[in-house]
Amino acid sequence: MLQRLPTCVACGQLITSGHLVIDPFTISMPRRVRRVLAALLAAKGAFLTTENLADQVYWDDPDGGPEGAIENIHSYVHKLRKIVSDRGVIIESSRFEGYRLVRAHAVEVH
Repeated sequence: MLQRLPTCVACGQLITSGHLVIDPFTISMPRRVRRVLAALLAAKGAFLTTENLADQVYWDDPDGGPEGAIENIHSYVHKLRKIVSDRGVIIESSRFEGYRLVRAHAVEVH
């Protein structure tokens, strides 16, 4: 029997990252948090700026999102961190580069 793999509600692409597969339909999360997850997964470990994430989260908003879109992105990432942290995923942040997803065992500890 074939198993349906999860796809992004926003773009329809398969939601995968290496061996990580996160099904946004079995993990309850708001639509815009799902869009942040889809964008980070599509980046395949590369950093995305908050501005880039805002563009991807609010792609369907004719005004480009609300006035506080950047602050909202930080809030969405905070919520997403709580959701994925117990699934072996870390969302790294860099002051100048933004956010990226990495598997917990791929993170070096100094």
